[in-house]
Amino acid sequence: ASNAEEMAIARVGRRLYDHLFLGYTEKQWGCHPRELAPEVTGRIPVRSNFDPRYFTDKYQALPSRGYTALFASLLAHPRITVRLDADFHAIRSRLRFGRLF
Repeated sequence: ASNAEEMAIARVGRRLYDHLFLGYTEKQWGCHPRELAPEVTGRIPVRSNFDPRYFTDKYQALPSRGYTALFASLLAHPRITVRLDADFHAIRSRLRFGRLF
């Protein structure tokens, strides 16, 4: 395949390409798939089975209550302070922390 359009059609056929890949790729990249390298659509997993997972890794997981609940729980910890609209360099001397990652 010499471009993303040819790659997608070779992998999923014209019908799925027209219904799924074409519009999404144009919206995502702002150009027609013919203008993109074949690797752009070649990296998207395509399966011919009923495995609903995005990746085929043996072990994979998602937070049981979703990512929103996970981050809400993390940020609610008493040792975590969320500061919005703050310039880190301007307030760094006022912050207390043992380790900065």
